[in-house]
Amino acid sequence: MAKLLDNEFTQYEFTQEEELLAYSFSDIQLQGLRTQLAIVTAEKLNLSPDVHDTLYFKLEHRYLQGKMDIIRGFIMVSEGIKKEMEERLKSEQGQKLQFER
Repeated sequence: MAKLLDNEFTQYEFTQEEELLAYSFSDIQLQGLRTQLAIVTAEKLNLSPDVHDTLYFKLEHRYLQGKMDIIRGFIMVSEGIKKEMEERLKSEQGQKLQFER
């Protein structure tokens, strides 16, 4: 089980297997993340510059960009882990076939 680290944040130390499980999202979770990314992207694209309040526009634009970056980061990490898990499985299957021969 993941070990809670002693610091001011809620942070855990994972084994390699726990890390793979912690950061790989199911297909439905990835669909949810992609849907949120689409919603936030549309919000950003629909922002209208306000000549009377340019600061609000700039701050909102950067805020939405940050949300997009975080969501993309989760998706990229999960996809990377899924590829890693697939490669491990192929490798293990290849070793098993060699052993059976």
